[in-house]
Amino acid sequence: MRWNAKIGVVLAALLLTLLAASPALAYTAAYFYPQQYALGPGVTYYDVAAENELGAQRLHYIEYQPSESVQPIVAYGRGFYGRSSIGYVADYLKDDLGYDVLAGFNADFFNTNSGVPIGIVIQDGKLITSAGGAYAVGFRDDGSYIFGKPVLNMYVNGPRGGVTVENLNKTRSSYTVNLYDHNWGDKTRLDKPGTNVVLEKIDDVDPYIGCSIRCRVVSVREETGSTAILPNQMVLTIAATGDATKLGIFAAGDEVTLTISASDPAWKEAVYAVGGKSLLLNGQIAAGDSPTGNAARTAIGFRADGSMFFLENDGRQTDYSVGLSPAVLAREMSSLGAVNALNLDGGGSSVMAVRRLGREIGVVNSPSDGQPRLCANYIFLINKQDKESSASVLQIEAGRRYLLAGSELALRAVGLNAALDAASLPDYVDWEVTEGDAAIEETGDGASRLTAGDTAGKVTFRAVCGDLTAEQNVYVLKSVGQLQIMQGGTAVSTLNVLPGDEVTLSAAGVYKGEAVALDNRGLTWSVSGDIGMIDENGVYHAGGKDTSGQIIVQAGSTTARLVVLQQAAGNGITIVGVNLPTNVASGASASFSFRVAVGYGSELPDKDGLTLTLDGQPVDFNYAWGTGIVTCEISGLADGQHRLTLLACDETGDLTRKSLTFTVGDKSAELKYTDVPAGHWAAENIAYLSARGLMQGETDAAGNLTFNPSRNLTRAEFAVIAARYLKLDTSQEVSLPYADRADIPGWALGAIRAVYAEGIMTGEDVKGTIYFYPRNNISRQEAMAVISRILGEGYAAGEQTFADGDTISDWAKEHVSRLVTLGFVGGYEDGTIKPLANITRAEIAKILFNLY
Repeated sequence: MRWNAKIGVVLAALLLTLLAASPALAYTAAYFYPQQYALGPGVTYYDVAAENELGAQRLHYIEYQPSESVQPIVAYGRGFYGRSSIGYVADYLKDDLGYDVLAGFNADFFNTNSGVPIGIVIQDGKLITSAGGAYAVGFRDDGSYIFGKPVLNMYVNGPRGGVTVENLNKTRSSYTVNLYDHNWGDKTRLDKPGTNVVLEKIDDVDPYIGCSIRCRVVSVREETGSTAILPNQMVLTIAATGDATKLGIFAAGDEVTLTISASDPAWKEAVYAVGGKSLLLNGQIAAGDSPTGNAARTAIGFRADGSMFFLENDGRQTDYSVGLSPAVLAREMSSLGAVNALNLDGGGSSVMAVRRLGREIGVVNSPSDGQPRLCANYIFLINKQDKESSASVLQIEAGRRYLLAGSELALRAVGLNAALDAASLPDYVDWEVTEGDAAIEETGDGASRLTAGDTAGKVTFRAVCGDLTAEQNVYVLKSVGQLQIMQGGTAVSTLNVLPGDEVTLSAAGVYKGEAVALDNRGLTWSVSGDIGMIDENGVYHAGGKDTSGQIIVQAGSTTARLVVLQQAAGNGITIVGVNLPTNVASGASASFSFRVAVGYGSELPDKDGLTLTLDGQPVDFNYAWGTGIVTCEISGLADGQHRLTLLACDETGDLTRKSLTFTVGDKSAELKYTDVPAGHWAAENIAYLSARGLMQGETDAAGNLTFNPSRNLTRAEFAVIAARYLKLDTSQEVSLPYADRADIPGWALGAIRAVYAEGIMTGEDVKGTIYFYPRNNISRQEAMAVISRILGEGYAAGEQTFADGDTISDWAKEHVSRLVTLGFVGGYEDGTIKPLANITRAEIAKILFNLY
């Protein structure tokens, strides 16, 4: 596979000249869309959306022409042992060391437990850890590189001979001689027996390639466990499984010398170095030991002309970036002009952070773990120039990569100094389109407006300010991948309106996982059904009927639809939802809003006429009387289902209510009964009531927690549930008139006394004698009557036409009608309501759910 389109440009003298063509970086398949940002002299960052034979790819790529102006360094935060995030290390470099950090990316592979890298680390010329047989890159003071496999010769020589040191600050194996200093920490972190030689430095220097450091032996001991390392000490050690005689030649008081050299003297010139694995060696794909499979990758390419490029390719994200195998990555590095290439850690470790547009440095890729992984070390690009107040770099802020045909995109030219801090521009900014079908209009203060034509394809434009030049690309689309209708910045699928309402809508589009710049110039709005009209600007004017329909928006061949429920306002109060999210992230807050409306000639209720409850408990809310908008902010809720209900009372005492069920985080944990599977028609109602203690299950003989959803509910059981819901005092002494009070089980007696005192359940008069029948199954009409009494007066009871309506007892008809009108109860498919049938635990759970 070859990348076959051009990534754009690389600045030979970035701040003073126009952009010049760079090596090809393209994919063989459908598209390749780069955007670029100057970071400094000879340094350009590319953000690329592309596709190759493996699928969608997303690359982040920095071209680097070595110079003393911008220098690569290796960093790992405050300690070598352990792991840190890229943000933590960037802040450490900036805040603690005072560096101007332009960009950074992850580096070497490492032990995930200790954070110890597999290869060499050189920092500020000091050898922090040895090479471990790995390939590496070294950076000189002038930014130029050294590439290869560093072979180090480390030797401790004393009066009775010497020993070869195999590892510096690496995990001790069974047979190797290791050397530890303060970079490893304040102790050796060993847990197996071995021989330890503690050395105290006579020469106050840290190890480096080419060093000769005199030390004095403090002690030679066989030890199990960790040995302390003082700041001026080093510890030479070998495990008990190794050849202890190698260290037996040393004795306390000996003066010894540590020498370190490299077989290739070029490594002595490295101010910074870090390890990795080989990808390309002299133009040939290396037979390396890199992890296989398609994944996120990070790599460095080295060209024959001395230039480098640093590449991060996201992976394991279907439709966004599937990633690359090492073999494919090697070929892509070769197509970029690399003669040699170093593979760095990939997968969830792959990360790149860049400073753009005068903002703080931030992660620009999408890590496959969902967030940046803690890594052993990083390579950062550091500005070494003086930070003058005037602009020396020009960047273009486009905000979007993709633009719908006919739509507009706001642009801004940003002046930055050498540290990429915001700086004032020295002159007026001129704009021009250099390629593609678009027009550009200057809007002042370094800004402009780009209007896409009707032709799809690449559009290139340029900003020129004095001697500073920047160029950028966007890509015009005839259609988008996904389209959503928005109201007030929130995606909506259903719209509740009243006659005469005016609602402003917009649309949001996505292409290849990225947001598309689009506006009404590139969209077509229409309606389906007798619901009113919508104009070309997305302003919907509701009609006057009680009906439903759809609002339709088109972006090329892509269509989005919004269901409109148009509710004609009667003489009483009508409540419609304005912003009622049904899913809230765990731990997050959410805003909810309703609209209260009244018929012609009526007045909106004042705030005292409204009650908002959350899971049955009143909550604070704001009410704009003039518009009827009720809003509330809710936070701190436990994961699971919740109910929000607005109750409104008009001037005549008539009541209206509207409820919303929404989920916070994951609701699956609420489904705890073995006999109520997730697909059960009342599962969510049962889970909700159980979570609030209103209905509980029982443990069967096998130890399973069951709910018995199909079991009929007795009158005594329902009395207990009603008392729980109303939070009645069940300890009060109430004289019951029931002739069968001796049949009332003890566990239900207090609840039956309480509901009798409230007038909720009164019993049955049989020829002048009143019975409660506690052990009888409660009928559907009896249960509906109790729930209706709990609701209270004020709710409308519309006319019902059930096929078996004549079997509803006269005393229950109004109660049944009220619950049906409210939507608490529905009939069966055969058109019946079955008032005399028993009611099951699942059925009552579904009805009670609506009380909240």
